[in-house]
Amino acid sequence: MQFIYVLPGWEGSAADSRVLRDAIGRRNGFVVPRGSYYLVDAGYTNGDGFLAPFRGQRYHLNDWSERHQPTTAEEFFNMRHASARNIIERMDIPTQETRGRGKNKRKWKYEEDAKLVEALLDMVNVGAYKAENGFKPGYLNYVEEKMQVSLPNSGLKAKPHIESRIKTLRRDFNIVYDMLNGSNTSGFGFDPIKKCVTAEKAVWEAYLQSHSTHVIWQNKPFPFYDDLLVIFGKDRATGNNADGPADMMEEIQREEVNNDPNDDVETTIENGLEDLDASMSFSPLQSPRTEGIQKKKKRSRSVDNLMIMTEGIKEAASVIGSEIAKASQLFSKAIGVEAEVSEKRQKIDSEIRKIPNLTATEVIKVVCRIAQNMS
Repeated sequence: MQFIYVLPGWEGSAADSRVLRDAIGRRNGFVVPRGSYYLVDAGYTNGDGFLAPFRGQRYHLNDWSERHQPTTAEEFFNMRHASARNIIERMDIPTQETRGRGKNKRKWKYEEDAKLVEALLDMVNVGAYKAENGFKPGYLNYVEEKMQVSLPNSGLKAKPHIESRIKTLRRDFNIVYDMLNGSNTSGFGFDPIKKCVTAEKAVWEAYLQSHSTHVIWQNKPFPFYDDLLVIFGKDRATGNNADGPADMMEEIQREEVNNDPNDDVETTIENGLEDLDASMSFSPLQSPRTEGIQKKKKRSRSVDNLMIMTEGIKEAASVIGSEIAKASQLFSKAIGVEAEVSEKRQKIDSEIRKIPNLTATEVIKVVCRIAQNMS
């Protein structure tokens, strides 16, 4: 059985323990039907509806043979778990009848990969096709044009060649990235000389118990990781702040309750700072495109631009000075009023204490009543 659980904000599959944990913990989240079980990796423990292998025990099918049969209940469970997982994974592998042969198959050379990564880096630096989470439509045609210049006789087309290879590079990058930065994959490093993932034998063994298909990455060079980190690195979503429909409705209700019309009131100083921002927003200097312009005209244009900038700075300084002066006057006035009130209270207290036959309690009551009337 194959199913798809859609949750925005995460990359990867539900086999990733972080994604699965987040999906289960949400209200109206992922639920395993009673009587069914979901095979999970060693990052999870056995629970209701979930089956995980035992850590520290042999797991892979190639560990078992006629001479090395399971000797404990844990090893026998791991063997059955690996067998079931192997069958499920093979169900998703397309057959030759469904995947086709021939015209869309291509074995990429190192030089072609290098030029493809170079074109992607150029596209990212230009910024025209970089989106918040991926690339904007039309980026494949841009990359194809770059490839036609760098490899004119390669015959590489946007579809299916370049699009398919980018998907492969992204998949491999995600695997290596998760090894180096995953919350449950400590102990991995990256050799900058050999350009491959490094780890102790014990770390690899523990990791492969839950990621058996990643065994090929032991000592496998991945020379473009640093470049792909620039290309794909910012697209890595964590999912911790992903909102489902119920979360979005609650957020809208909270905003309506907490919405206060008085929150839009701005002070005089803030208005002055906004004026300052407007004054400091200059247009960028345009470089001349027409050749043969005389140096005298260039110098005159530079002087004009300098004068505009100077006037803008003077105007901004004038705004700041005016607003600071207003604020100082208000502050001084407030201090003066407070000092005057304090002096009057002291005089009243002194005069009241001179009245004979008043107890201390009565004096306090009179002073408090007068203070209330003054405020």
